[in-house]
Amino acid sequence: MDTGSYAASRISRGIASSNIIVAQGSTARFDCVYLASFPISISWQKSGMTIANPRYSVQVNGSLVISSTQATDAATYTCVVLNVLTGATAQSSAVLQLAFIDNVFLVSPSSQTLTEGDTLGLFCVQGGSLPQASVQWTLNGALLASSSRVTVQFSVLYGTSPQQVSSSLFVEPSQKNDSGVYRCVATNPLLPSSPVTSDGAVITVQGVPQAPNVTSPPQSVVAVTGQQATFACMSTGVPAPTLSWLFAGSTLTLAGRVAFTQPLDGSSVLTISNVQASDAGMYQCVAANSLGQAISSPATLQIAAVQGSTAILNCASPVSIPPAIISWTMNFVPVTISRAQVLSNGSLAITNTQTTDEGTYNCIAFNPLLNVTRSSAGAQLYTLVPPTVSPSSLSIAIGSTVTFSCSAASPVSQLYWYNFNNSLVANNSHTSSVGGLLTIVNAGLEDEGYYTCTAVNYKGAVSTIALLDIQAPPMLYTNNISLTTVAGSSITLPCNVQPELNLTFAWYFQGSKVSTGILQNGALSIPSVSVSQDGTYTCLVSNQLGYAQEFVTLTVQVPPTAVLSPPLVNAIAGQQVSLNCSTTGKPTPTIAWSSNGISVPNPNTPSYQLAFGGQVLVIPAVTTGDRGIVGCTVTNAAGSAQSNTTVLVTVLPQVTASPQAITLLAGATAYLSCVATGDPSPLITWSTYSAANILSLGDSRIQVLSNGTLVIRNTVITDQMLYTCMASNVGGVTSATVSLAVLLFPSVTLVPTYTILSGRNASLDCGALGNPPPFVRWFQNAAPLSSGGRFVIASNGSLLVVGVALRDAGNYTCMATNTLGSASATTALVVLRIPNKELNYTDKQRHQVIVQSSGTIDVTAGFKAILDCTAYGSPAPIVTWLQGGLLLPDPSLPRISIATNNSLIISTVQTTDALTYFCLASNTVGQTTGTYQLRVNVLPTVQALQLSVTITEGNRADLQCTGSGSPAPSITWKRGVKADEGAFTCVASNLAGTAQTTVNLRVLVPPTFTVTPPNVTIVEGAALNLTCSVYGDPPPTVQWLRGDVVLTPQGVYSIATVSRSDSGVYTCTAFNPVGLVSADITLNVLYPPTITSGPTPQVVNLFYPAIFTCSASGRPAPIITWQFQGSALATVGGTLNVSSVTGSSAGTYTCVASNAVGVVMASATLVVLFPPSAPSLTSVTTETSTSISAQWTPSASNGGSTITAYLVSYRVTGNPTFRSISVNSSTLGVTIGGLSPYITYDVQVQALNSVGVGSASAILQAQTLQDAPSAPRNFRITSNTSTSITLAWDTPDPLNGVLGLYLLQYAVEGTADNLFSSIFIFSGQQATLNSLQATTIYLLKLRASTIGTNGQSLFGPDALMRVQNGQSLPLPTTQPTTQPTTQPTTQPTTQPTTQPTTQPTTQPTTQPTTQPTTQPTTQPTTQPTTQPTTQPTTQPTTQPTTQPTTQPTTQPTTQPTTQPTTQPTTQPTTQPTTQPTTQPTTQPTTQPTTQPTTQPTTQPTTQPTTQPTTQPTTQPTTQPTTQPTTQPTTQSTTQPTTQPTTQPTTQPTPQPTTQPTTQATTNSIPVTAAPTINWVLNDPSHPGTIVVLWTPPSFTGTIDGYRVSAVPASHSVANYSVLVSKASTTVTIYGLANYTTYTVSVAAYNQAGVGPSAFSSITTPETVPGPPKAVTAEVQSQTSIQISWSAPDQPNGKLQSYDVEVRDLNTSTLYLSDTVDASTTSLLVSAKAGRLYEVGVAAVNGAGQGPFSKKVVVFIPVPVTAINHSINLAAAVATPVVIVSVVIIIVIAVLLVACALTRKDLKSRKRRDLYNVYQEENQLTTHDQLDDHVIQALGSNFSKKNTAPLDTNSMGSHESIEVPMHLIDPHFNVDLGMPIGRDAMRESTEDIHTHSDAAMQQSSRAGAANGTTVGRKSGDTAPASQESTPSMTKRERAASREQITDPATRGPWGESGYQPAHNQNNPLASKDSKAEGKRTRGMDPRDQGANNLESPLGSAKESRTDVRGTKVDGRNGMSSTSSTLEWVDGAPSDGLPLIGPIMDTKI
Repeated sequence: MDTGSYAASRISRGIASSNIIVAQGSTARFDCVYLASFPISISWQKSGMTIANPRYSVQVNGSLVISSTQATDAATYTCVVLNVLTGATAQSSAVLQLAFIDNVFLVSPSSQTLTEGDTLGLFCVQGGSLPQASVQWTLNGALLASSSRVTVQFSVLYGTSPQQVSSSLFVEPSQKNDSGVYRCVATNPLLPSSPVTSDGAVITVQGVPQAPNVTSPPQSVVAVTGQQATFACMSTGVPAPTLSWLFAGSTLTLAGRVAFTQPLDGSSVLTISNVQASDAGMYQCVAANSLGQAISSPATLQIAAVQGSTAILNCASPVSIPPAIISWTMNFVPVTISRAQVLSNGSLAITNTQTTDEGTYNCIAFNPLLNVTRSSAGAQLYTLVPPTVSPSSLSIAIGSTVTFSCSAASPVSQLYWYNFNNSLVANNSHTSSVGGLLTIVNAGLEDEGYYTCTAVNYKGAVSTIALLDIQAPPMLYTNNISLTTVAGSSITLPCNVQPELNLTFAWYFQGSKVSTGILQNGALSIPSVSVSQDGTYTCLVSNQLGYAQEFVTLTVQVPPTAVLSPPLVNAIAGQQVSLNCSTTGKPTPTIAWSSNGISVPNPNTPSYQLAFGGQVLVIPAVTTGDRGIVGCTVTNAAGSAQSNTTVLVTVLPQVTASPQAITLLAGATAYLSCVATGDPSPLITWSTYSAANILSLGDSRIQVLSNGTLVIRNTVITDQMLYTCMASNVGGVTSATVSLAVLLFPSVTLVPTYTILSGRNASLDCGALGNPPPFVRWFQNAAPLSSGGRFVIASNGSLLVVGVALRDAGNYTCMATNTLGSASATTALVVLRIPNKELNYTDKQRHQVIVQSSGTIDVTAGFKAILDCTAYGSPAPIVTWLQGGLLLPDPSLPRISIATNNSLIISTVQTTDALTYFCLASNTVGQTTGTYQLRVNVLPTVQALQLSVTITEGNRADLQCTGSGSPAPSITWKRGVKADEGAFTCVASNLAGTAQTTVNLRVLVPPTFTVTPPNVTIVEGAALNLTCSVYGDPPPTVQWLRGDVVLTPQGVYSIATVSRSDSGVYTCTAFNPVGLVSADITLNVLYPPTITSGPTPQVVNLFYPAIFTCSASGRPAPIITWQFQGSALATVGGTLNVSSVTGSSAGTYTCVASNAVGVVMASATLVVLFPPSAPSLTSVTTETSTSISAQWTPSASNGGSTITAYLVSYRVTGNPTFRSISVNSSTLGVTIGGLSPYITYDVQVQALNSVGVGSASAILQAQTLQDAPSAPRNFRITSNTSTSITLAWDTPDPLNGVLGLYLLQYAVEGTADNLFSSIFIFSGQQATLNSLQATTIYLLKLRASTIGTNGQSLFGPDALMRVQNGQSLPLPTTQPTTQPTTQPTTQPTTQPTTQPTTQPTTQPTTQPTTQPTTQPTTQPTTQPTTQPTTQPTTQPTTQPTTQPTTQPTTQPTTQPTTQPTTQPTTQPTTQPTTQPTTQPTTQPTTQPTTQPTTQPTTQPTTQPTTQPTTQPTTQPTTQPTTQPTTQPTTQSTTQPTTQPTTQPTTQPTPQPTTQPTTQATTNSIPVTAAPTINWVLNDPSHPGTIVVLWTPPSFTGTIDGYRVSAVPASHSVANYSVLVSKASTTVTIYGLANYTTYTVSVAAYNQAGVGPSAFSSITTPETVPGPPKAVTAEVQSQTSIQISWSAPDQPNGKLQSYDVEVRDLNTSTLYLSDTVDASTTSLLVSAKAGRLYEVGVAAVNGAGQGPFSKKVVVFIPVPVTAINHSINLAAAVATPVVIVSVVIIIVIAVLLVACALTRKDLKSRKRRDLYNVYQEENQLTTHDQLDDHVIQALGSNFSKKNTAPLDTNSMGSHESIEVPMHLIDPHFNVDLGMPIGRDAMRESTEDIHTHSDAAMQQSSRAGAANGTTVGRKSGDTAPASQESTPSMTKRERAASREQITDPATRGPWGESGYQPAHNQNNPLASKDSKAEGKRTRGMDPRDQGANNLESPLGSAKESRTDVRGTKVDGRNGMSSTSSTLEWVDGAPSDGLPLIGPIMDTKI
């Protein structure tokens, strides 16, 4: 039976729930439900593992409870039920999950704009929740509930995990108040407090769309320069319009002083701060939304002058050759104000402006060669009179009431008072401002200051100030001041009183008045503070209203001093050292101790102790580690001081001798080792008990080795002793002993026979030797003897036999035994027995000496000798004596006798008696012989050889003394009292007696050192005494020498202060008559270390190595260690290598050199250079459709290295790859161009320095603006009939924005553009055209638009289709023009062919209607010098009826007499309301006199015979048939409707063409004297600027001004000339060339001419040169580079040298930096193969180094030989690389050839185009028809020798064409500030070769400024203002080409007055224009990018509509006929003809 299954079926139903979901932190419970009828046990598991967690508990009922659930608790839990009887188990599992909710949402759409009534729908998906979340919606934070309009739907997204829910919100119909931010909020039921909210969806519900409308236009303002001008504008519209502003018709941008608000309510406020004269003009606001735009009426900003100031009226002087003569009119009358002066730039300056100066001012320009006069538009000048304030200043006492009165002159003004905070004075109890009276009650100090009264009237506002000064008792800012200073310094004690007048100051110190040092401001100055001046000072300040006092506490601090004692410590290791640091100072200084530069005590010096408050440093047990410099540093607030002492530590010698005992055999060598330690190293000597120094024994067997070992060779027994090793140094002496034992084998010495008489004692000496001492044993006849009885063995081994008996005779053996062995010897003992005989010896004499030894008898000569011979025997023996062989007695020897007792008697013994004597005793038995040896002793005698001896000590003293006697006497000496010197007694002694004599010894002692001078070690700076102690007799002379130099003749040599140079060997010499002795000692001077080469600061890139080196000298040789930031490093030695520096490596590295006497340190810093930190990308803003701009702030850290550039990276959002551009480090913003429209880009910025690229900034995004789309694609017919077609197309690609609408235009082919029918398609991509005429060809145009920034439609190009009978036809190969087919090709028959072609369309207002420029084109080349004397009064606008006889026959003899009367009737109805109805009757009388001056002096001889085809389009429809078509179609706004009746009827006689006659008569006296030039100086702060000062000439006539010129010595530099007013005697000339000598001249002038000049010269200073040119770097070899360059274009001085830098780009390090002479322009540099180098050259002059040239990079290839080893391996890889490289090179070569050919072709084409312009415009057919100056300009390729067509191809070699024509701008403007044509002004004064692009810019902007449309209709009128904006940017120029004309203004070509905007044949048109390919004549300007606001043609007043052949250069708006030449708004034309050389347009 399966017990497990049984148990399971009976035990459990499982856990109550399969899954449990709880919130984290709450309690989870699992119930285990079971049924059982047997004992069970319940346990739980977590994920299969037993549970062991204190938060887990199993209840009694088996439930599992988990408290405070955590994320780790989420798991599977299993309940296990065990049957305890059977062991069967059952289990059930459940999962615990924690509740969560994801904060992830999808809300769609994220934003939406609806129209009121539309359905608002939002959809939200929540990212997941456990358990399922509920979703609600909020609007602007408030919950949305379902209602009749609001529907909320909820759904569950099944199949998602975790389960997601969604909700939909519908609001229908929507209302405006439904606008806002919608969010969906999801809530988990288990986490109710943690709902999650989605991002907001912005919903905008707009009202019914409404076009914008300006409801409140801006109002005109009059402002004074420097004030603020404000314009306000309000508008309505749906959607709410956005507002922008126009200035003079051009868009006004936010910049600098211009700011305007743009709220969402359709309003805007424009504020112009610090108004300037250039701000004057018309301002309009533009309200725009998606339905269009509305432009407000203009408001004018007028600039007023304050009375008494100088008003400057700027004149946009036209470009003119020669320069135009500028004059001014006021109210159309020449300016006669004496205070007015025309400046050199044409501006009118009115000094001391008065109200009488108010009026309208016009600037008049006159070209004397062309006799042409032009007038600007009028500018109104207002003069503001400042109000009068009384009093202007007032001083009152505090608390008083004051009143200021303010009044203003007429006109009536409103008066306002402003306080010093520029706030309007309030009316209250304290202040009031009523009717110009300002009253201040109870005035306080807070009321003190300037008050401004402002008068406001219709002219503007002007102010006057008043000063209020409040007098009050002295008031102190502070009361108690505490100051601290250092004794000896200076200090100023302030008295902080509020500044008042008439204050009196007094100072007191400690109650005593201080009389000196009080400054004007009341402060007390103490020049040198002493301690006695410490204390409290009182400042007493008073005036007539009271007093105040201030207390100043001065604490005088005294810098500390320190004295450390003792100054030198020489301690024994282990001793206690105490150092005392005595200090002074105030405050009491703190003491810090250091040892060798490291603070102590520290953890490494735990034993150091401080005592007495830190004043004493105690080192309990000094060690060698404590050596060095110990210093105490004392510090207080006044400074610090340090005192040092040198600690020397000596370690006592420690000696160890080994072995301590040594034993060896005699003859061996003994080695006695002695090891000694100590510091300094000790000296080792050996001694014994008998010698202090063993070496002094002079035993050659003994030697002491260098290591201290004692060596004794061939040892003998006497060497056995105790030896002492002594180690000594300056600290003391220690010793150790060694015992030497010498072993000797035993030896025995015995006499072979020992004879002795019986009865005597026999002493047998064994003579036993040996070591160890041998043990002696005796044997008698081989039998051992023991000591006892008569046999005694002595301790020395001798055998004593007492009372020898005959029986003792025998062989005796002595055996000596020791550890080495035994030795023995045997002697025979002979015992004699003399029978019956007895010998007696009797000394009968007093001096008889009987010496009896072995039968020997001693007798003194001269005495008696008795030899006894007693014989005993039986029978009695007979005694007989023998002397030798002589029987005695003998008669010959009378002194010898025999006594009766048988004794032998010798009387008076003589020496001859010394013989052997025998006593023979015999009897019958036998005989016995006794032998006697008689020795005769003779008394000694003594004699000294020298009685007096002198000898040197130490030498051998031979005191010779001879003695005689027998036996030979022994000689002994007796010493006197004095050792080794004095009387010596020679004593001769023998057995006979003694004798003596005396010898005197004189001992001369040679010099001997009593103490050998030791070597000396001393510390530098100490005192030294070298002592030489010498003994000698006579006393020696002692000297100290160093080398051969005697230092002192004394025994002591002293050095007061030892220096290291004293180190060396010193010799002490001592000498006397008997000797000389010398001793060398070495003086070792210890001195602290000195750093000889310290570490140098290192600046190292991150992760690069840093190496510090350090070397030091000192004695002893110093040990070099290193510290970093004060902590010791492990490195020891002179080189510290920091292998890879990091940020923590930066800091101070210290080289520590230390030795026993000192320590010295040298530090260097390591600066680690990092890549710079990330810049802060502050903004990324949209600029155009192809550009965005980024701005950033610099990196917070440059990483220690200068930031060299910024890397700006950008990418399309979502693209992983960035593209980058780099900008200069000084640039903090950049515009990124070349982008695609309507694309979002990511932008980031990184900084670069020498280390590398830093981290990137945060990414910001910007989206480019929308741009016009491409043409719709696949334009096709989807269904058709013969009269209807259905069209379809595909969306343009690229779209470039949000699709707006489609414009479908259609018309019969050939119809003018403006007659096309238009259909706007707002949605969808199809349209149907009905009611088409069968068989008729229609031209269809389809263009798409995107929505621009301001809601405007940006239309793209057309997709074209030709349709006939419902079928599409092929398009023509060339695009058809819109020229009407019915356009007349010839001049109407009613048009006079002689009508002038160049009648200005913008006739100047002051120009007489008889302007000679209307002279017929067939006028002779020379105009008659006299005009007709009568002028028709009724024909001012035409030529006189009687023309000169030289007039061509084609000239009408009479002009229509009705011409003047019909003129007004044809005036345009759009004439401004300010048009004067009559010509002023005060027409200047001088006007006619200048009439002839405007007549061209050289009239072109030919006119085009064929009228341009566009001519009829400008013919006014109301023009009479007889009216010449050149009548201006846009008559000037000030043109009178009727001619003045005062027009002169007679033509005055001609006047000089250059000067009106009325001027010549005024100042007819020419200037005759020259001014005096006082000085000409360079402006040091502005190079190229000089200041000229002169004194007026002595001249009685009138001076109008001065001409100041600066002419350079070099003709390559431009001249400078300025005109200044007569009131000026100084002028500053700017822009001169550097380092150039100029001749400066000053001349006065008046109307009669220019007077003589005064001259001076000056050389402008040097400035740094420009970069060298043509820098090249060429590889010369595999190891060298040749660098070459040329001198800079701008040396700016005298070149001195060139700096050449070569950087190794492989390592980013500077490889070479060299300087060469200025005459050198090349340098050969050694290099390495395989390296990439960057080369730059900079020039240097006296002003310094200039900028480096553009860097050149050169790579040195690795030599082939270097890669041969790897070529086989690289072949497979290199081959494709080589192939690719070759292909790339070929492609580049092909492109270069193509570019060269293209350039040549373009040049040739340019010349052909240039010729075509002239030929086509002037209808030239032969060379003879070319004007002379044109031919001259076009060059030698144009000649008149035949009529063949010109060879334009031959012009390709010409780089430029010069056309030197006299031109004048016919139209310019005037304002009170910046000139309208400011670039044109600049061009007129700069080099005539200025590039003509500037002219195009000015012309375009001028046209835009006047709001004109290209080709304005004849009835259009231009606005009066002609204000210009600054020169166009490239973006603006592009816009002027790309924007199109408003469709509302279009008309058929040839009828609506449009002129072609461009001319393809113009060779000077910009290459941008040419690239468009739309320059064919007669083309619709809309297809050429013309714009009604910014036109290249300029203002409407210059519509080129002359019917007599005027042709317009489309680029410059330049009429190109040859009779009269025109500009546009002061901008020069760069079409032909043109001023100066035409610029070459190179490709």
